[in-house]
Amino acid sequence: MAEETVATTEPEAPVVQLSLNEIAGAVKVIDICSERGAFKGPELAEVGALRGQLANFLQANTPQQPPEGEAPVAPVAPAAS
Repeated sequence: MAEETVATTEPEAPVVQLSLNEIAGAVKVIDICSERGAFKGPELAEVGALRGQLANFLQANTPQQPPEGEAPVAPVAPAAS
């Protein structure tokens, strides 16, 4: 007897990504909700911890820009011998 094999391919799940702008938006939403008193006292520690994690991630992953008035420093090529 011949065995039949059926190849099944599962559809690929879409790649989920967040941009730095979206994460910054989430931090702003947390700040606005906090200012408006949307969180109860027991929730504040957890919300604050989440906001801190998001803000730290943004700071660590945002490209550093030179101060105003200074041109970006380009890498220097080694001198030819």
